[in-house]
Amino acid sequence: MVGLALAKGLFLSLLEPPFHGPDEPYHFDHAQAIAEGGRLPPPALDCRGPMFSEEVRAAVQSTVQGVAFHPEARLPPRDGLHWPTGPAARTTTGCGPAAIYPPLWYAAAAAAYRFAGDRPLQQRLLATRWVSVAWSGVAALAALALGILLVGPLRRALLFAVLVVLQPMAGVMNALANSESAALACAAVAFAALAAIHRRVAPRAARAVLSCALALGVLSKPGFALACPLLAALAFLALRRRRHPLLETTALFAPAALALAAFELLGPARLGLHHEIEASGSLRDQLLHRVLAPKRLFDVWVEQVWMKHGWMDINVPRPLYLLLALATVLAAAGLYRVRLHRRRERAIALSVGGGSMLMVLALYGVAWQRGDLLWVQGRYVLVLFPAYAYLLYRGLSALSGGPRLAWAFGMLLALVNVAGAATAMRRFYGHGASSTLAGWQAGWGVPLLAPSGAVALALALLLLGLGAWPRRRPAVRAP
Repeated sequence: MVGLALAKGLFLSLLEPPFHGPDEPYHFDHAQAIAEGGRLPPPALDCRGPMFSEEVRAAVQSTVQGVAFHPEARLPPRDGLHWPTGPAARTTTGCGPAAIYPPLWYAAAAAAYRFAGDRPLQQRLLATRWVSVAWSGVAALAALALGILLVGPLRRALLFAVLVVLQPMAGVMNALANSESAALACAAVAFAALAAIHRRVAPRAARAVLSCALALGVLSKPGFALACPLLAALAFLALRRRRHPLLETTALFAPAALALAAFELLGPARLGLHHEIEASGSLRDQLLHRVLAPKRLFDVWVEQVWMKHGWMDINVPRPLYLLLALATVLAAAGLYRVRLHRRRERAIALSVGGGSMLMVLALYGVAWQRGDLLWVQGRYVLVLFPAYAYLLYRGLSALSGGPRLAWAFGMLLALVNVAGAATAMRRFYGHGASSTLAGWQAGWGVPLLAPSGAVALALALLLLGLGAWPRRRPAVRAP
């Protein structure tokens, strides 16, 4: 399972051109500022100076501007680009939108950046991307543990874990330079620890792991804090038979609250809680055109949740999105018809639904405070995907009387991953532009694009096959 996550992440980290992930230049700039300057960037209100180092600014101008959000444009040949080099070209203040973010991922990325030494910019960027790939391995291991604890037999647990690892949009974020990968891993570990507490498997160790995952989670990305109400509700459910469940739940979340408070006190403007922007348009206009418009709803809560490459501007074929939405509806129907009469299933489903709604409302509230409801993106709810995957697996299995529909959904996810990679390759490098692709691959210094993709696909099909393999029944002798 970890091998699948790492192979998939390695493939996507080499496929996506430099700085073509969502806000990737800002995240890399933050890590570069720590690595080159040895300290965190100043708080947002104290930031002064140009954004990006000289080399990153040149790379963004030559590879991103005029390509992102321009479907007809392709990447220029790598051989014709010359970016500034030397220590002066790497100097940056770290001033940018990511300057307010917590330091967990950036500290690890800065260490990887330093390990890369004086290698070219493209290879130092790849080193920071591989930090995200490493976090995806942690998430995959946690997903397998969650499957074993909640789903049951190993083959079913494998199928469940594959659904988590093959989540297409999470896979893209886990292969790029961004702090979201750390938040996704911390959330997966937190869900696995909650399942261990519920099943009473090493409960003391599980509580310690949960507290650590929560504390690291709030230090990974501000959006992780918005998932804490759901995690708290599930923790209370897992501890409800204890003598003081509310007190114990509070104690589990205390380290995370202290970590968040300490980070906020270190820089009052870091989390953006005091940064206000004048709202663009009335609340009514924004609600009608940027929240409730059907096209916008489909874009945010279907396309952005499941798969978008590049700067969230590269889609897979629309029928795949419709099939993913249909699978979600079928899972909900399966839960409603078969499983929700069980008290535990009903409590989990209501907690996940209510927590998700709170998180969505909080996201829109923060977006309104920032001045633009377009800031809300569906990928921000992916920290809750292990819980969604559990409900998807349970609902689809209930509807088909076994894992057949869950296996079909896993195959659909594999198809979406393949289609996403093919679409991104055609979008960035064009049809038959092998020289352009070869030039950019040479710039990474790691000729593993094709091998890693083949290994990822083979492992995905193998694990899906193992998950769907029929269980042998003991032969019954005739009397």
